[in-house]
Amino acid sequence: MGIAALLLMTAIGGNSLRIPKNIVFLSAFFIAFGLVMGGMKMIKSVGTRIFSVRSLHSVSAQMASMLVVAAASLSGFPVSGTQIVNSSILGVGAADRPNAVGWIYAKTMLVAWFVTIPASFLLSAGFYLVFRGL
Repeated sequence: MGIAALLLMTAIGGNSLRIPKNIVFLSAFFIAFGLVMGGMKMIKSVGTRIFSVRSLHSVSAQMASMLVVAAASLSGFPVSGTQIVNSSILGVGAADRPNAVGWIYAKTMLVAWFVTIPASFLLSAGFYLVFRGL
C-alpha cells in the first residue's frame, strides 16, 4: 500500500495524501492472499524446523509476540512480525529443550536477518541517490 500511495502522491502532486478505499482493500486482499498461499509453508517451517511446537509452546510464543509487538507499537518502533514470532518459537524451544531446537536452521535464519537489514539500507540509499540525481 505504501508503494501505491507513493505513486498516487506522485501522480496527483502535493504533500497531502488520501488513499482511496479500493487501494486499501486491494492491498489487504493481496497481503491476505500471500499469507494463504505461502503461510502454510512458513507455519510448517516454524513449527517443525525450529522446534516441534505443541499447544503450550504456541500459546507462550504468541503471548510473547503480542507483548513485543504492542510495546514496539506504543513506542513507535518498526518491527517485523515474522521475525518476532520466529524468535519467540526459538525462545520457547530453548527454554523447554535446547537440544531439540533446530540450531542449524535457526542460524541460517539469524544470518539472513543480519544480512538483509544492512543490504536493504544500502540498496535504498543507492536508489535514493540515483533518483535524486534524476
